[in-house]
Amino acid sequence: MIQNIYELGIIGLGKMGNAILQGILETKLYLPNQIILFDINNDLKNKYNQLDLKFASSEREILLNAKKVILAIKPQSFDDFFMNTKELEIKCVLISIAAGIKLNTFTKHFGNIPCIRVMPNTPALIKKAASAISKNEFVSNEIFSEVKEIFSKIGAVEEIEEKLMDDVVPLNGSMPAYLYLFAKTFIDNATNKGLDINKAKILTCEAIKGSCDMILNSSKTIDELINDVCSPNGTTLAGLKILKDNQFETIVNGAIEACIRRSIELGKK
Repeated sequence: MIQNIYELGIIGLGKMGNAILQGILETKLYLPNQIILFDINNDLKNKYNQLDLKFASSEREILLNAKKVILAIKPQSFDDFFMNTKELEIKCVLISIAAGIKLNTFTKHFGNIPCIRVMPNTPALIKKAASAISKNEFVSNEIFSEVKEIFSKIGAVEEIEEKLMDDVVPLNGSMPAYLYLFAKTFIDNATNKGLDINKAKILTCEAIKGSCDMILNSSKTIDELINDVCSPNGTTLAGLKILKDNQFETIVNGAIEACIRRSIELGKK
């Protein structure tokens, strides 16, 4: 059994868990000797030991020896996690990034402990995440600020009520996939017509980035920004008509609702 008390533990070292870890290390929020890690893939042990990071032998060791523990595991893995930590008495703060898993799921299993739920997204890999965060009544303001600071190292953080967490899964958690598909359609169309793929990527992505900056920084509404792009009887209006005639907004809303329903299904544990 590990004897030290670590400031932070991370269970799950996939893409998201590793992105969070790298953000913490690169900004020196915690030093390597303040962090303890675990993943079911024991082959990762040598990799992290070479970075002077402690690799635990089980989830139980993490929960008993870290003050704050990030659960960076998939929703489908929680049945095994709860089985492996059955009847364990812990005092740490639990921080879950799993879609659908509600805060009361953890208090049912561990008792009245402080729990925080976070929904980050994959741009965390380049420190451009958009993370929604909520907490239960057992989390102090001080601890909540510390956890928000952790996720600020990989991008933007917005506090919301937990009852809205399933509803924001498509808004930020799944949004990259939907946006990638949208961008890919434009890029593929351009390259099929003969435009160099790198030029198509640059033009598409810079247009998206610039448009997002306009949404965030302009005093205009989004409808006004749309109108600014449109000239009477022009090219943009011709394209928008096709989108509206094919119920673009209805299709997108359908994808959003399907995403929310799946998040709710994953949380029924």
